[in-house]
Amino acid sequence: MVSLKQSVIGSDNAPVIILFGGNPERRHEVIELLEHIGDVTVYGTLSEAEGLAKLEELGEAVNLVLIGGRYTPEQRSRIQA
Repeated sequence: MVSLKQSVIGSDNAPVIILFGGNPERRHEVIELLEHIGDVTVYGTLSEAEGLAKLEELGEAVNLVLIGGRYTPEQRSRIQA
């Protein structure tokens, strides 16, 4: 069985991406795609609550937030706030 990626840690200067997803397999695929960009740090989350907690933990260090297609407009608004 292949181990599904939850995160990729780049260098200290790497841009930080929070990925809001809902499916472990798709999260793995997206993280692998983002790895090809180069030096990035990606944290993949599987719920709104988990993602918001990671955003709060990392604060200003986050450079980009990606929100998966299954999130409702209400969830997107809360995440963007």
